Amino acid sequence: MKWSIRIQKVSSFLFLFVISTTCLAQKHALDASDIKEYTRYFTLNDGFEGEGAELIQEELASSQFVLFGELHNSQQSALFFNELLKIAAKHRYNTLIAEVGPFTAEVLMKLSEVPEETTGNLRQLYQRYNSKNNRYPIPFFKGKEDATFLTTARKLNFDIWGIDQEFALAFPMLFDQLAGLYTGADKGTVNNALEDSKKAWNKISEKHRSCESLENATIAGFFSLFSSSNAKAQELITAIRKSWQIYCHHENGEYGKNNTTRIAYMKENLERKLEEARQGDQYPKVLIKMGSYHTTKVKSPIGYKDVGHWVDSLASELGSKSMHIRFMRRYWQGKDQFKSKSYAPVQLFMTVGLPDQWALIDLRPIRRKIASGIWTAKQSEINEIFNHDLMLIAPKDQWVENNF
Repeated sequence: MKWSIRIQKVSSFLFLFVISTTCLAQKHALDASDIKEYTRYFTLNDGFEGEGAELIQEELASSQFVLFGELHNSQQSALFFNELLKIAAKHRYNTLIAEVGPFTAEVLMKLSEVPEETTGNLRQLYQRYNSKNNRYPIPFFKGKEDATFLTTARKLNFDIWGIDQEFALAFPMLFDQLAGLYTGADKGTVNNALEDSKKAWNKISEKHRSCESLENATIAGFFSLFSSSNAKAQELITAIRKSWQIYCHHENGEYGKNNTTRIAYMKENLERKLEEARQGDQYPKVLIKMGSYHTTKVKSPIGYKDVGHWVDSLASELGSKSMHIRFMRRYWQGKDQFKSKSYAPVQLFMTVGLPDQWALIDLRPIRRKIASGIWTAKQSEINEIFNHDLMLIAPKDQWVENNF
């Protein structure tokens, strides 16, 4: 009897083993035809036209937070976002978060106060702060196409929020902004200290500029001229110092600390801005335009729970929805990049890219099939599928045209 039971147990085990291995063998490996099945196309002329356009409309209508994970300084990215703003405004979005610092966002708001003057004002700003050497104070707004979407945003009454560190080359501009906040009587002393501070900052080697700026006596003397009761000036000084601290970690080779402190700072700023904008239990509808590392739902490609993860969690808590769009391109600067080594991890998705149309892949049904064990995929493909909801593949793309 014991042997009979043992034989039954062994037989059962072998049966389950055969069944499970058979199921594994029968799992479908994600291929190009699957990507094609969940792809819709559209064109961008005087607006979006096509099946993909309908999906964009639906998702904007049903979401509270839309995160656009861009590739920086892309012409097509800016053109797409310009149209996205117009649709978003129809669905009550009124806030745009950009990958700039809080005080740089204030500069952008001021430059675009009269929307029709935005392009010219941005050009003057870049020329003033030495754009000839490609050393501009505001990142990701240097192109004429960027100026166009900022103009559109302001015509549609969007508020511009910045949640990131202040840019590494922004500090002469921010010193000028700080001097404008001085409320004391001795304007001459402040102006002299301002010029001395800009000279001192420029003399510091770029390799250690942030670390040394934190300890620089001339700059510290300039900061000390602002009264502790001058709340706005103290906020700006704090933002400058926090930004230097974040950069200083990188200069010291503390790359992990650089990433974690930067992400923590972005989350802190975003949470504060959302609370300030909240009306009762209602948060605003928000567009977030940042590099795709920051907009991931789970973890960024370098292993961090970034802004996108926090926003996705917040949306779940609120019973609302965040939509994460990954911007990609196959055709870049006149060349088909399909066989490029750098595109190898995402090559399968590139199969649906066309030179003259936008391709929009809905990753969510693919995600469900992989999560349920029906389909398998390479780890690099799984990372894309689980970190984003939609993947947008642009037609022929190129750098933005410099606005200076």
